[in-house]
Amino acid sequence: MTGGAEFMYQNVTFIPLFAADGEVTHICMIVYDVTDTAVHKQGLQKRIRNWPFSVRQMV
Repeated sequence: MTGGAEFMYQNVTFIPLFAADGEVTHICMIVYDVTDTAVHKQGLQKRIRNWPFSVRQMV
């Protein structure tokens, strides 16, 4: 499910659903799988840490 990643990374959004009288009667929860984005970001951070010091100063 996570494409070989050790963890699954998610963003979650909660949206209140209102009745006609304005009372919150339900909550909509949307879960986004952002594992690919997190894994790519971690890879970039690792590569930047491994760059020579002079190159890191330019970033």
